[in-house]
Amino acid sequence: MFLMTSADVSEFTEVVLNYIYLLPNYIIKTVKIKAFLNQKLWVDRAVRTALAAHTAAFNVGLASRNRSAYKEAAYGLRKTVKAAKCRHRKELRPILMLVTLHTCGTVCGL
Repeated sequence: MFLMTSADVSEFTEVVLNYIYLLPNYIIKTVKIKAFLNQKLWVDRAVRTALAAHTAAFNVGLASRNRSAYKEAAYGLRKTVKAAKCRHRKELRPILMLVTLHTCGTVCGL
């Protein structure tokens, strides 16, 4: 394929190297991950709802000196956060594995 492009070895080398440097742009899938600095990616509606319940239970516990509702809300918040982080990890893992495999295969192949 490249042999007929030039008669000189240096031109041939330049053509082949330009082709090799061009390949990663077509092979590697680019994935944009949008992140906001003030918010974690795993914070979703369920976590916000559990956090609001936790805050409300804390305020009620301060007024009535009953901490049982606050303890239950704190446990529920921890459980919700763990589940949200696990869900986020499961959603993100295939994307990161795909990017890692393509990057490693391209870099290791060169």
